[in-house]
Amino acid sequence: MNQYDAIVKYIPSKDSGDSQWISWYEMLKKGFGREKANKAFIVAYANLAGSAAKTNKLRDYGKTVGLDLDTNLIEDASRIVGNVKESIGGVFDSFGSIFKTSKTIVIVVILAILVPVFLALFNIAKNPNAVIGAASSGFAKSKGM
Repeated sequence: MNQYDAIVKYIPSKDSGDSQWISWYEMLKKGFGREKANKAFIVAYANLAGSAAKTNKLRDYGKTVGLDLDTNLIEDASRIVGNVKESIGGVFDSFGSIFKTSKTIVIVVILAILVPVFLALFNIAKNPNAVIGAASSGFAKSKGM
């Protein structure tokens, strides 16, 4: 298992304590550097941290590595992440609507073409002599007979 797999595998959960969050941060920092680790940690903490992680020990540790784990900041980060998720979801919903509309248009066009063809085939099957007679008289007129 490489270090990136370990980072993903050991993301703390709602039940994780402050020590697990600190260990995970250290893995992040080792794998991605302090700046990226801080960004990833804040997002994960905002969305996953339970009461067992929201301790003075973790807040004090955070200050030493440049993490501001103030609950107001975390709530803001959580709200921003939620807004981004909603925006992305809205874009995909719009694409879905466009594809549904396109599908409907394609079905209408196909039906507009197929219905007359089936009606013509039905008339041919119903009375083939009339169709053959009409076709041969039209052929004769075009040849000047």
